[in-house]
Formats: sequence, C-alpha cells, structure tokens
Amino acid sequence: MTPWRRPPPTPAQLRRDVYLGLLVVAGALLNLLLVNSVGVFGFGRPPRWPEQVAWTVAVALPLLWRQRSA
Repeated sequence: MTPWRRPPPTPAQLRRDVYLGLLVVAGALLNLLLVNSVGVFGFGRPPRWPEQVAWTVAVALPLLWRQRSA
C-alpha cells in the first residue's frame, strides 16, 4: 500500500498565502508605527527607524513561505 501524501497547494492557495503574508507584514509595520507614535520605549533608547523596520519585516515575512514548506 502506498502512503498517502498531502497534495501540493494550488496556485490560488499560494496566491492567497502571499496576500495574507503581505497583509501580516503591513499590519506589523502599522503596529510599529503606532508604537513609535506613543513614544514609550521601556529599554532605554529605541533602535533607529530602519533597524526597527528590518526586524519587523524579518519577523513577519517568513509567513509567506509557511504553506510551501508544509
């Protein structure tokens, strides 16, 4: 008996995952903007703006590849 294998995602499912991942990245960047607008940072001085954006994108971007590796 051959083992069951999960079928690969369809192109529509891959597009949906990309859109969802980009939406999460945009939401994370909006969250970063809102947190910075409050001006409260509990650990001393915050990192510079480009570093904050880079870390925010680096944390959220792997969701784009989640479906492809599953």
